[in-house]
Amino acid sequence: MSVLLVIATVIAVGELLSWLADSIEWGGETLPSPNINDILQANYKPEECDEKMRLQCQQILQDYFKEPIDAPLYQRIDEGMRGMDVEQKKRLLRDITIKASEVMNVELNNIIFTDDTCMGCYSAADNTIMFSNLYIAQDVCNVEIVKTVFHELKHAVQFKAIGRDGNVWGYSMGTLVAWANNYQDYISSSWDPEGYITQPIEVDSFGFECSVIPQPGLSSLNVNVA
Repeated sequence: MSVLLVIATVIAVGELLSWLADSIEWGGETLPSPNINDILQANYKPEECDEKMRLQCQQILQDYFKEPIDAPLYQRIDEGMRGMDVEQKKRLLRDITIKASEVMNVELNNIIFTDDTCMGCYSAADNTIMFSNLYIAQDVCNVEIVKTVFHELKHAVQFKAIGRDGNVWGYSMGTLVAWANNYQDYISSSWDPEGYITQPIEVDSFGFECSVIPQPGLSSLNVNVA
């Protein structure tokens, strides 16, 4: 049974897709105040397709950030981007986003850069990913802005997966229903930081970005296939 039929008792199928496309715009703003490591350890449950995507995305980053060869990936990213000007970083982010979208099997209509106070977001209304010039300009945000690529692309994956015949990855029905229900009742970080990070689509997106680029304090994240 299609996941859309599962949730049709709440909103008619046609109305659901229209409502989602018109009204949802979310993204990986700054890290919320709750302890993200504890939350992900308890709640992030990647599936087999997530593990495959993780390895492919890490390979993309390994190709871009080769040195120092014995350094962890987050350090290579930080050092590789340090000192780049904003335009150089934007070109790099665009290239990584395009390549990552291919291995994650999503097509974007656009990638834009604006002077937004949100680090990045994915808009389902126009299938666009946005990155903030304000964060790109700060070397202290190098790793987080690259992690945002994978966070926002994971939102694009989620949105496609709950659509009719969109689950090309083979996510379980339980995951699809949780995502679809979350889209109907999304919690903004400005309203409730803990509710924001613990809701299914954000746990999944934060978990995925942290599995692609492990960092101290997050490196023990369990990324085994659930």
